Amino acid sequence: RYSTDSSCVNIPNGDCVANPIGNGLDPDPVTGARTAEFHQKKYNGYKSRFNVTWHIDPDKILYYTWSEGYRPGAFNRTTKGVTRLWVDANGQPLPNGVDKNTVAGVRRVNQFRLPLAYEPDELKNSEIGFKGDFFDNRLQVNASYYIMDWEHVQTQIYNPPVYGNATFGVNGPDYRVKGFELQLTGNVTDQLTLMVNLSKNDAEQTSSPCLVSSGVTDKTPGNPIPAGTCLTQVRAGNVNTAIIDPLGAKGDTPAFSPELQYSLRARYDWTIEDSEWFATVGYNFVDDMNNTPSGFPEGERCPVGGTSSCIPSSTWKRYEMPSYHTIDASLGVSRGNWNALLFGQN
Repeated sequence: RYSTDSSCVNIPNGDCVANPIGNGLDPDPVTGARTAEFHQKKYNGYKSRFNVTWHIDPDKILYYTWSEGYRPGAFNRTTKGVTRLWVDANGQPLPNGVDKNTVAGVRRVNQFRLPLAYEPDELKNSEIGFKGDFFDNRLQVNASYYIMDWEHVQTQIYNPPVYGNATFGVNGPDYRVKGFELQLTGNVTDQLTLMVNLSKNDAEQTSSPCLVSSGVTDKTPGNPIPAGTCLTQVRAGNVNTAIIDPLGAKGDTPAFSPELQYSLRARYDWTIEDSEWFATVGYNFVDDMNNTPSGFPEGERCPVGGTSSCIPSSTWKRYEMPSYHTIDASLGVSRGNWNALLFGQN
């Protein structure tokens, strides 16, 4: 049972359950009876991992790994109807660009009902790699090439003009990522160590999902768009306009996916009397990326040194995030039970 008492203090487990979300009462399509809708979902499945390793010699191996993983599903805060549309007196959507004030009997309806929950997404990884030590263990090399398939990725959507002023989650597209990683660690002397880390990834969207109509329910009354049909229009002021599909298109480069990243680091250790000292210096590089899939329309470009009036006009356009690098250094000392560290980054 569920409780309308928000305090729920000192109640045995199971006797105080949260109220159903979104008012939680949906009519049964046959009987019309209303039943509570709780935060309850169950998913079944299994994940596997396989590895084979060849020891070339005591210091070097080749390996192949197949592995699967997932992220658990989650709930949305509400199941209300959103994504409004102007329809005429016959319940048909107005054509894009037609002013509602020029058509009699116009009203607005909801096309989409936020889902109660979204399911786990899954990752399948196929990887071949090498690990080895050279020059009397002074050089360590780790290298791998992998192909990852990331399926029905959990996607958070926030676009107030279209989907209401709340973030919600859905299961979105599939991606394939082909990548290479390299790690080098070399002891140049007993005191000086050099480290290199590099990754290069080619990511591509491999499916073209869309947000689909919820059909006609009490949460989307008057909706003329059949259930399961991709949403293509939205109310924008007095007219309907085309929706930018938030889930991207097949062939797009996903958001926040820099192609190249690498870091270089040097560390020097030495001893002064009973104190152990070290100093490091590092350089890190991250390639450019976009905030939305590559197929989205370009956002407005603000000039370098622009004024505060240069403000993006959309939450769902593509803006480039330029590549950047950081430089850092540290100096540390330890003696007995005491440690001190000075660190700086630019």
